[in-house]
Amino acid sequence: MNWGVNVFVGKVNKNKIVKEIKENMNRTDLTIITMTVFLCCFGLVMIYSASSYECSMSADYGYDSFYYLKNQLKYILLGFAGMAFVYFFIRDDFFGKLAHLAYGFSVVCILLLETSMGVNVKGATRWLALGTMQFQVAEVVKIGVIIFLAYMISKYDKMLDKTRLTIYLWAVGGIPAVMLLRISNDLSSSVVVLAITFGISFICTKTWKLHCAAMGGALAFVALYVRNIAQNMPDPDNLEDVPFRVLRIAAWIDPEKYASGSGYQVLQSLYAVGSGGFMGKGLGNSVQKLGGIPESQNDMIFSIICEELGVFGAIMTILMISYLLYLIVRVAMNSESLFGFVLAFGVFLHISVQAIINIAVNCNLFPNTGLPLPFISAGGTSVFCMLMEIAMVLTVSRTHLAKNVKKEYESRSVR
Repeated sequence: MNWGVNVFVGKVNKNKIVKEIKENMNRTDLTIITMTVFLCCFGLVMIYSASSYECSMSADYGYDSFYYLKNQLKYILLGFAGMAFVYFFIRDDFFGKLAHLAYGFSVVCILLLETSMGVNVKGATRWLALGTMQFQVAEVVKIGVIIFLAYMISKYDKMLDKTRLTIYLWAVGGIPAVMLLRISNDLSSSVVVLAITFGISFICTKTWKLHCAAMGGALAFVALYVRNIAQNMPDPDNLEDVPFRVLRIAAWIDPEKYASGSGYQVLQSLYAVGSGGFMGKGLGNSVQKLGGIPESQNDMIFSIICEELGVFGAIMTILMISYLLYLIVRVAMNSESLFGFVLAFGVFLHISVQAIINIAVNCNLFPNTGLPLPFISAGGTSVFCMLMEIAMVLTVSRTHLAKNVKKEYESRSVR
């Protein structure tokens, strides 16, 4: 802690400032850390509840009911260790110095998916293998895009009213988004990257007319695309040549028509959500997880929460995530630098967009897509990268606090 503070305050009575920082950090920073720990612990409980039966009955998991829980816990502990290092020893502008490297690394990782390092799972190559370790490339890309957008906006802050800067920002997010779609066939992550990019550029630039035109055009295209599918619904008995994304949208429109195929997971999720009532069936008492919902510990974990903990549990889950998002927004608004603001706001957008899409998919308000619920769904790369993003937010908060403490101490010295 002393070293980190010394970076900010130099040699101005370091011990006194350390004491004041420790007294002041007990507010937003500790609340963010507490909420993050709580969400991760809640996630571990729900992952075990959702996966224990399947794992205990399958040789693929060594008949170990704790298989997913242990894997998730490993990445959570690794993530908190990384968070502690970043919080105590790295200041937010350090990420700006690594912006090109972070962005370049994320793009290279996408390209490596086409090499022997790419790991194909269920027909999609979205993981890279480094020895015995594997990580999902899309999660790294999201962090790289957030950091580089923050760098670009802070560097060209005098051009925020220029259309060409907005186009550059869109290209920063658009290039890796298109690459993810083309190389890894990961539309859901591409949408999240584009949403982060659009949200940051909309808030930070002064080209709202361009943003409204782009949003209107995108919504019109999606509406026409969905309308075309709705008017030409595929025949459930002849789906061999139908693209799987068309099938997912068709199943979203009429899941019962495709109950034996692409609509099966959605229907099972809806059964789980609807059967939980207000208080749920009780923790561990889900029926749909017993082979009914594929990926119940991952993409569909919110439906298990609804079934076991009911509407009350679902609302509490949403409120916990919402409160964490509120704290992140506070950090962003309090940041004294534009870079710190964009960094924290980018994390806010990532968590909020991903949570909204996941919950909407579980309730069939959005076509089925594979995105985990932040901090709660099983997924080592996802939870580790989310924790690293929280660490970035905490560095923004600590930088602001340290500068304020230094100013306060210097003003006292003058008096």
